[in-house]
Amino acid sequence: MQRKSIFFTYFKNLFILMLICMVVIIGLFSFTMYNYTKSQEEIYRMRTKEQTNQLVSSVFNDCTNFFVIINSSPVISEIAATDIDSIPDSEVYNISSPLTRMLADKIQTLSNAYIKSASIYIPEKNVTLSNSGMDATGRYDSQSWYYDGFAEDQKNNTLWIKTINNASYMGIYNKMNTNIYNSEIMAVIINLNNVKYSIQKNLTGNDSFYLVDLKNNSVIFSVQSSDNTALTAEEISSINRKKEYVISEYNVACIYRYDDSKIINQALRSILPILPWILIICLAFSLIVSHFFAHTFYKPINTIVSVLNSPENKTFSDGLKTNYKYSEIKYIIEEIIKSNEDKKITQKKLSDNLIQLNHAKHYAMQAQIHPHFIYNTLDLIYLESYKQLGKDNKVSEMIYTFAELLRFSFRNTGNLISIKRELEHIEKYLKIQLFKYSDEFEVQWDIDDEVLKYLCPRLILQPVIENALIHGVIPAKKHCVIKISVVKKDDSIAFIISDNGVGISSKKLDEINEMLNADTNNIMFEHMGIINVHSRIRIMFGDKYGYKILSSDGSGTTVEISIPIISPDSE
Repeated sequence: MQRKSIFFTYFKNLFILMLICMVVIIGLFSFTMYNYTKSQEEIYRMRTKEQTNQLVSSVFNDCTNFFVIINSSPVISEIAATDIDSIPDSEVYNISSPLTRMLADKIQTLSNAYIKSASIYIPEKNVTLSNSGMDATGRYDSQSWYYDGFAEDQKNNTLWIKTINNASYMGIYNKMNTNIYNSEIMAVIINLNNVKYSIQKNLTGNDSFYLVDLKNNSVIFSVQSSDNTALTAEEISSINRKKEYVISEYNVACIYRYDDSKIINQALRSILPILPWILIICLAFSLIVSHFFAHTFYKPINTIVSVLNSPENKTFSDGLKTNYKYSEIKYIIEEIIKSNEDKKITQKKLSDNLIQLNHAKHYAMQAQIHPHFIYNTLDLIYLESYKQLGKDNKVSEMIYTFAELLRFSFRNTGNLISIKRELEHIEKYLKIQLFKYSDEFEVQWDIDDEVLKYLCPRLILQPVIENALIHGVIPAKKHCVIKISVVKKDDSIAFIISDNGVGISSKKLDEINEMLNADTNNIMFEHMGIINVHSRIRIMFGDKYGYKILSSDGSGTTVEISIPIISPDSE
């Protein structure tokens, strides 16, 4: 179950990662489609903007042509110089008809349906000439070019533009220069409905067009505008003339406002039909790729788990034959097999040691009767010696001391005893040795009374003192001194045993130190030597405790045994 969960974890994470990648790809594709649609829309806008600008420009160019032709006509000057009220109507007609026919012909020639009429107003004569004839009634409110405020505008302007008749028409007014009155005004009336219709064909969606009077910061007319898209006077005043199409002669500009939401709508219309197929393909691709890579990633783990689950069927040589393309996986498998082999070897050693331990327990049980036999025998010898001599003597003292020494050695009182009892035991041991080597050495004691209450492992001093006698003092062939000190150092207690015997050679000392630093698992408990006691201390208290030996050939030896401070309450 755990193995499968790892595979599905791989698969789930990879699938999520692939989905994220697919979403990013779809997003990039959508962004690309949006940019493509936007670029196509901008091309279309540039083309339609150019067409609209040309249309507006042609209207104003036609007006300019009217102004130039009429201004150069001698008929205007002739009419201005004639007293119309004093001549017959027929003669007035003969004077004005060439001009009115020329206006009518010009409008018909243009045939763009934008110019509705063209009129010439002579204020001094109260006469209006137009493409439909001459009117001398003096009633201007019936004229197509007239609007409220006309009289004020003609005083302040030379060329101006006004919308009339509820913005259905636009009048372009130009004060003419005839060298007679210089106040004649020509008005060209533009049919805005036709102009708007032509412009509207170039706009799509909520796009808007504005013809702006830059002089008065006002909108002359607009196409498809709304309250949300209306231009304010502040916006008109901030128009960049270099970026917009401006007809400088008339001080007007063509302004466009485009609805960018239709670009998004067009992009969506392009993407939505294929989006379900893209999602299906992306989902299938993510599943296949995720499964493939999850299987690829999981395969090494599966191989390792298989080896772990059946190590008994593998050998280290089998691991060397593993033909796997990843050297790291091969190494892990080989190490697992090797560890299994080591485990088998260790188990065999433990099994052998257990057998030996059982044998040792058997021998120990058999040997339990021997100490009691020895004690009883020594007691009989002590009593017999006392009877024979009638008092305590050297023999009885040796027997008594030796019996006490054996009782301490064989007594099963646990691993820890008080330092006081350990020193009493050493004192008895040295007393026996002095019976034999009284002339060979003496013992000096330096004991800190404070440490006597603390605990220490049993029989940690006797191996050291025994070695000092056998290997240091006796071979010296002189009277030697063995000094025993016990002191407290911070959080530890130090037993220091020194002698002035023959010492230890550097080579031998190196061998002993090497054994002291050897693996504590190789202890031979049947030999209570220095190495075994040192190992026992390190097992009980850690590597910072144990024996330290300082010696030089011919200068004696000093052994320091360090143990932690152990109070009786912590036993």
